[in-house]
Amino acid sequence: MSRPMQSAFLRAIRRNHSVWNTAYKAVIKPSSPASFTFQPLRGLTQGSDFPDEITRLKSQLAAAEAARVAAEKKTAAAEAARLAEEAARVAAEEKAAAAEAARLRSEGRAWALFEDLKENPIDICVEKATSGYQISNTGKFVQALRVPETDSREIPDQLRSRSNPIKFFKTDMFGSSKYRNHELAHIVPHSRSRAALWTSVLASILNLQIESPKDVSLFRKMIEGHYSSSHTDRRKEGSGLTHQPFNLIALAEQKTWWDENPSISIFPNLSLDSMIKWDGQDYSAIVVTSSPIVFQRIGAVNGNLFEWNGDDERVENSFKGFRDAASLLIALMKGHVKETHTITTDYLLCESMQQYLAKQTTFLAPFPNKSEAVKYRVVKFSAGKRFSDTPSPQGHPAPMPLLLIAKSLNGWFSHLLQQKKLKGFEFPKGVNDAKPFCAVFPICGVDESDASCPVCLAREIVRGNPALDHMHFSEEEYAHVQKIADYEEAVDEVGDEILLTRASDLIHQGMHTERVVHMSALHRAIAGLGLRS
Repeated sequence: MSRPMQSAFLRAIRRNHSVWNTAYKAVIKPSSPASFTFQPLRGLTQGSDFPDEITRLKSQLAAAEAARVAAEKKTAAAEAARLAEEAARVAAEEKAAAAEAARLRSEGRAWALFEDLKENPIDICVEKATSGYQISNTGKFVQALRVPETDSREIPDQLRSRSNPIKFFKTDMFGSSKYRNHELAHIVPHSRSRAALWTSVLASILNLQIESPKDVSLFRKMIEGHYSSSHTDRRKEGSGLTHQPFNLIALAEQKTWWDENPSISIFPNLSLDSMIKWDGQDYSAIVVTSSPIVFQRIGAVNGNLFEWNGDDERVENSFKGFRDAASLLIALMKGHVKETHTITTDYLLCESMQQYLAKQTTFLAPFPNKSEAVKYRVVKFSAGKRFSDTPSPQGHPAPMPLLLIAKSLNGWFSHLLQQKKLKGFEFPKGVNDAKPFCAVFPICGVDESDASCPVCLAREIVRGNPALDHMHFSEEEYAHVQKIADYEEAVDEVGDEILLTRASDLIHQGMHTERVVHMSALHRAIAGLGLRS
């Protein structure tokens, strides 16, 4: 503003004090010095109508303010629209991701496989692995297996039986109810000859020194069960480690993926010390398999879909516990390699694997992949149960962790064998290496011992074991056998059922014929070499 204009402005204000108040309130006061403009006052003269000009200025300012507010509203509306569009996009992506995750879960491709794990060597020196550890368990679960001195008789192999544990398993280990057709699977086999290859581990857990025939008898009674004090021909209810609920897991297609083709490993989220002292506590565990198909077939895609991210500290804890326990178990086994004279494949593989490990100083242990992109399938076991306990209304009772890891070594070492990571391991003669599955500890199967197990035998009838092709039975009889196989009907002895007795006889005959054929071929081979048998 020029000096003459300023003078005119001030003179007008002096003449009309009320006009000054109006100008101050309407024009000057709301504006800062930096933004206020005197441009509208340039045409003022001493005779101008100052109040009308102030009114015009107020109108201009009001219109500008309205335009500003409208522009801000328009900007806010545009921002709201953008945010809504972004939220819709995020929601669509989350929905698509959830659908993709659901699809991957349904296909068993959502979780880590053996091939996703890292491999590091772990020392299995016997002295180092067992240093500072007393593996014997003094808890009530193991102490309940102790045999009273009055029960001095060992159960003849043909009379061994087991109680019906199905009442403890409301679901499989993934939380699916029984209609999913899961079966109960042994960890330590229900077989005297197969369980013998677990002797070093079981004797350590039970704190037994097996040095005499009496020690062997006591060991068998603790593992297989013993007579009641009345000395009837029935096993004492709830006796024997192999029959306990904590030696079982409920799993679909367990015969294929847990026993015959070991493709599963279970990693408890426990330290080695907690495993040794375990006395029925509940715990969570990671399940890893060889392929998505295995996840599908064993029922992992159903039930409670628990999972942990790769960077979860519980993942590392679970694998560390497995590595520590596995090195200890292998060290114990190394010091007590047992040779067998049985020709069945799993015996030969177990014997070969144990002899191989006895020569090694390290083994390739699994380490988790730290990537957040890798997720791990998790199961949550409820408190462990003995036969003397009351079944829980829901859930799957926890198995004994050390036994679970011993059996899980079969799946892990089968993976290493298939990846040709076991340098120096040779398949035993006569064993087909086209399907390289191996066992560190023997599996459950049908042999002269299992032929006296009502449930195992019933399952062989239902599955159509070729050795039982000559059996004939009605639909009612088959339905009855099916219920025995599913634990829906309890049978204490094979001899209590005519069909099971006939099946047992056929199994024995088939195995006897197989042995005769094998021994004849062996004798012919020896004769061909000019050697004396």
